[in-house]
Amino acid sequence: MPRLIKHFVECHNATRVPINDRSSSYKLQTTWMRGAMSDPCLFHATLFTGSSNFDLRRGIQQSTITLYHYNELIKSVKKRLSDPKTALDDRTIAAITPLALFAVLTGDRASAEVHRAGLAKIVQLRGGLDKLGLEGLTASLIYVNDVISDIVFDMDSRPQPHCPPMPPPGLEERVLSTLISRSAPEFPGRSIQALFQYIQELKLQLVAHQSTAGWGCNAAQGNAISLPTNDDPVCHCCSLAFRIFHAIISGGAITSNFADYLDALASDLRDVLALTDDDVWMRHFPAVLTWACITGAAAASDPHLRAWFYFRAAGAVGMLDDAGDLSFHEDMSSHFHWLRSLRREVLQSGAKVL
Repeated sequence: MPRLIKHFVECHNATRVPINDRSSSYKLQTTWMRGAMSDPCLFHATLFTGSSNFDLRRGIQQSTITLYHYNELIKSVKKRLSDPKTALDDRTIAAITPLALFAVLTGDRASAEVHRAGLAKIVQLRGGLDKLGLEGLTASLIYVNDVISDIVFDMDSRPQPHCPPMPPPGLEERVLSTLISRSAPEFPGRSIQALFQYIQELKLQLVAHQSTAGWGCNAAQGNAISLPTNDDPVCHCCSLAFRIFHAIISGGAITSNFADYLDALASDLRDVLALTDDDVWMRHFPAVLTWACITGAAAASDPHLRAWFYFRAAGAVGMLDDAGDLSFHEDMSSHFHWLRSLRREVLQSGAKVL
């Protein structure tokens, strides 16, 4: 049991790294854990999450331990939902979120949709996300589940415009502010900061055009920037992620086999990310890790790879958000959907030519 609780904590944050008391990671380790000690539903949700996290990290199917806690959690949730006094309780709602999360991360879309629809109905009955409790944690968990589902299953509930939406600058702004607030080491901090200042400037230039027609000439300037050296693992990840970003916004000008090219870059980024140290990312570059992973996910054709990228960034996301404040998740989602829509536009244009 202590091992599963440890994996629950690790699922949301690298435990050696200090976190602010407003973040979801902090609320999970305090508000959630206090509830789990007295509430059977949250207790099994905790152990199910820890065991599922352990399975995913080992790359295996659900273990017998995971299945046991899954079944116990399902029984507890059904019992709570059948009682009007507990059906809309925050602890009941929170206990459903790991069922939805790991259904997405394991690619079980049917189960994920059932849990997502159930959560949406409960939220409606409670009067909206802003009416939920657990110090904002319940709302954050539900919203981030929706974001993850959109990423993995490549869904966007917004109406699709005739041209890609304007580039959202929010995620880059967070990267730059986090680099300053976390006092990143001069190396590789300076080169990474310069890269993201360039990316931010490029996005703002694209916004100024108010049209996709003039994007290509500005995007092509990405070849002129001096990328961070590959000698440092963090810099290597940033370089690969920028190459993906540049390829997407330049409209596939680099290669005719656009999807395969992006998939190859995304696979390279995954391989390099897998070798990097969590502690370095979490202490100094959590927002950079988030940007790199969401950019990689936007490039990937394979839903399992998109799930891998989000799972890799999950600890950083939990550190950076404020429980109940959904703006960070909105910035992350907007960045993904913007890149994904550009990717889709290029692939559709290529199909029409063929």
